[in-house]
Amino acid sequence: MKPIVTLLSALRFISIISPWEGSFQSGIDNVIQKGNFKKVFSSAIGDLNSTGKEAEKYFQTLSSGVSIQERLGKDNNLESFTVSLKNADGVAEQLRYTLKQIEDEKGNITDRWFEYSGGSINDNGVIRQFKAISTAADGLQIKLEKLKANYSDLNASKAIKDSGHISSLDQQYDKVLQSISYLRNADDSTFASMQMNVKSEIASLESMVQQFRNAEYSATSLRTKDIGTIKIDEKNNLDAFVQKMIQSGHYTDQLESKVSALKIELTNVFDSNSLTAYLNNLSNLQSEFKSVDAASKTLEKSTKLQVNIDSERSMLTGYENELKESGVLTEDLKKKIQTLYDSLGAVTTQTGLTTWRAELKGVKSEIDDVIRTAAKSKEIQLGINTEKYSTQIISLQQQLSKFGIESGESFLQASASLKQLEAAYSDMKFSDGDKRLEYEKEYQKLLEKTKNLLTQVKSQ
Repeated sequence: MKPIVTLLSALRFISIISPWEGSFQSGIDNVIQKGNFKKVFSSAIGDLNSTGKEAEKYFQTLSSGVSIQERLGKDNNLESFTVSLKNADGVAEQLRYTLKQIEDEKGNITDRWFEYSGGSINDNGVIRQFKAISTAADGLQIKLEKLKANYSDLNASKAIKDSGHISSLDQQYDKVLQSISYLRNADDSTFASMQMNVKSEIASLESMVQQFRNAEYSATSLRTKDIGTIKIDEKNNLDAFVQKMIQSGHYTDQLESKVSALKIELTNVFDSNSLTAYLNNLSNLQSEFKSVDAASKTLEKSTKLQVNIDSERSMLTGYENELKESGVLTEDLKKKIQTLYDSLGAVTTQTGLTTWRAELKGVKSEIDDVIRTAAKSKEIQLGINTEKYSTQIISLQQQLSKFGIESGESFLQASASLKQLEAAYSDMKFSDGDKRLEYEKEYQKLLEKTKNLLTQVKSQ
């Protein structure tokens, strides 16, 4: 297998020279704030210690008086270096470069380079911009290395062993590496197009892998099985894939239509070429479903998050209303609840909602304490009122007991009213809230009526 780093390293070092570099001596602003300088340097893995010298040569094309300070680490290997120079205004500047590396899944180093990590003068957004570019390039290179490890596996169910196929994949792999090296030296104006180009080159490599696998699988299968048996196996595989799509809940009409076309295509398979064509179309459908499934899951996740946010907002409104009804919504609690509404409105992820719930927990504890205290006070007040009403009824009973039926109709009416008053008292004693207020009003009416009737009894 050809070493993958040498080409990338060379490409990084040969990368396109900035159009600003030739006009350094007439410069306006300093080097760092202009941001138009090479931000990635690399050489072969076994020759890292020469990178500082190469960087020195590069910066000497921009300025005189360039010097390099190197920092060696384990086994005297270069870990970082600092470029010192003077810009067109005579201002001394220092640019730091730090070693970065990519490893495969087994921990083997597949690539190394030195990346700009900061300067002595305000970066003015250069670092932020470069970190975004670097992160994107790292992610794409990791994806590339995983893809290479996958299609290089000779023990895979559809291994690629044909030398012509392997050579074509190596060429496309190198092309992707080249596009990643260009991306690492991109700027604001070229980043988007270069990133899109890398993704396009990786997609081409993935397509080649699928086609080569299917072609070799078809040829191998036909050497060991008859076409009828292969078609039965492929029909079973397609049916299983359809069931997987149905179970996902993301089996669209468009996917179903393409499955119908594939079934017809499979019935017409008769040789290696037609089987390969069918398998390529199946691979395309599988890739399409993967995209549809991922997009649908992302949307569902977003919808579920919004449902949870709405639920939390309703709960918070419930707490607020409970405080209002209890008459204990203080200015302090108003502010805290409004802060919770504001922070909930800013939540965009499940992690953010979890953090918000922790904030709510603290305020909810305070709300519970306030409502509990208010309820206890109300309970005490109700107890006091209930005791007062009980005393009133006992007093009326004692007064009426001094008279008898011989007192006439007024006595009977007073007795009946007193019984109604006792019933209202009983209802009131075992209720609260609006119901309690309703029974209290009824009690006060009956109390006044009973007192008036008792006065009539006394006057006879």
